[in-house]
Amino acid sequence: TPVTITVTVSDEAHGTVTGGGTYVKGDSVTLTATAKTGYKFVRWEDADGTSVSTDAEYTFTASADATYKAVFEAEETDSDPADPGTDDKDEPAETGCGSAVAGGYLALGAICVLAACVLFRKR
Repeated sequence: TPVTITVTVSDEAHGTVTGGGTYVKGDSVTLTATAKTGYKFVRWEDADGTSVSTDAEYTFTASADATYKAVFEAEETDSDPADPGTDDKDEPAETGCGSAVAGGYLALGAICVLAACVLFRKR
């Protein structure tokens, strides 16, 4: 008895899927989700929206016609594009004055460098 497995994606811009097609009842089916750059695979959902796997490669036995959706989401980045002077790391950033400021803020370093330039010009 033929069984149709349909695969979709939450957003085609986020990733691709393979493995859908016609199978014989009892066949092993492997669905594979591949995220595009900037996105990550989250889960496979059945037609009811129930999560069936969090593995990008999901294998099951074909038993009836079914539809599965691969859900992707944007990857988190270390930096906030709206505020390039900060990042999520707690590593100190060099300021140019022989000290460091936690959190990646470089404003004090710029002030120190500016002050040094002004002092050296006056000499």
